[in-house]
Amino acid sequence: MNDTLAFAAMEVIKSHGLRIPQDIALIGYTDEQHANYVEPKLSAVCHQTYQMGQTACQLLIDRLKGDKTVRQVVIPTTLQVRESSVKEG
Repeated sequence: MNDTLAFAAMEVIKSHGLRIPQDIALIGYTDEQHANYVEPKLSAVCHQTYQMGQTACQLLIDRLKGDKTVRQVVIPTTLQVRESSVKEG
C-alpha cells in the first residue's frame, strides 16, 4: 500500500533474523523521502500523486459539465531501485 507498511515489514523481517535483500527482497510504493534513510535503502515504485489528483479532478469536472465520454488515463510510474531489492553476487 505504501512505504510506511514496507518500513514496518522491514522491522518484522529483521526481528525474525532474516536479511534484506539476501533472504527477502522488498519494494515499497510511494517512494517517501524516508526510503533513503532506512537500512537497507528501500526500493520503491514512485507514482505521480499530484498529477493523479489533478487528472481525476479534471475528469470529474468534465463529467459534471455533461461529458459522458469514458476515458482511461494512464499516469506513468517509475521504479526506484535501491538496496532492498538488489541481490549481490
